[in-house]
Amino acid sequence: MKICFVIPTFNDEHSLKRLIDNINKELKNFTLHFIIIDDYSSDDYKTLDTFHKLDLIKLKKNQGSQKAISIGLKYLKDKEVDFDYVIIMDAAGSTPPTIFEINGKQYVTFLATGGNYHNYKNESSTIYTFGISN
Repeated sequence: MKICFVIPTFNDEHSLKRLIDNINKELKNFTLHFIIIDDYSSDDYKTLDTFHKLDLIKLKKNQGSQKAISIGLKYLKDKEVDFDYVIIMDAAGSTPPTIFEINGKQYVTFLATGGNYHNYKNESSTIYTFGISN
């Protein structure tokens, strides 16, 4: 299974690196691709250079997370990235995806927030769970 993550970010380099590390550990049996959209932050994101299958889009002006997500999805379509699922996540990485099993069926769960987790204190978060087969 191929999963593409679209992640808008603004001054979240270190939490983003931890998030990607955690996703790679939890979903190690899957083919992963990350599209990171930097919404004109001051971070240089050099710590992400070690990751494979990661595209970093640096915006030339701050446009907000929803516009950054739209740009990431358009990039995904234009570049014809191969995927089975797209997951849109916040860069804060408050709750990384986790694989679990119930009655022999695998599931992945993740938390997507409406903005920076630390600012919103999880008030606008939603937990998504969907079945997967590998």
